[in-house]
Amino acid sequence: MGLSDAMDGNVVKDNDALVEWSGDTAIERAHYLRGYQDGQATLCHPACLEEWGKMGKDFPASCDGVKNAEQLRTVWQNHTARDN
Repeated sequence: MGLSDAMDGNVVKDNDALVEWSGDTAIERAHYLRGYQDGQATLCHPACLEEWGKMGKDFPASCDGVKNAEQLRTVWQNHTARDN
């Protein structure tokens, strides 16, 4: 679930949202967060965000928390379909 959330550009879900979404009350938060970090590592790169911009997608919220978020936002913004 964490990997999917990050790759879709979503924010980290809290435990209540995870329980509601999955229907499982035994949430493994650490496992979810590891998956989320893996998704960020895949998505939050200049080449990926260039493509997101070209497709007219909003800047992914999952990349807001990475250490080079401002640089990534600039790459995304420079390639947004509405700006080209």
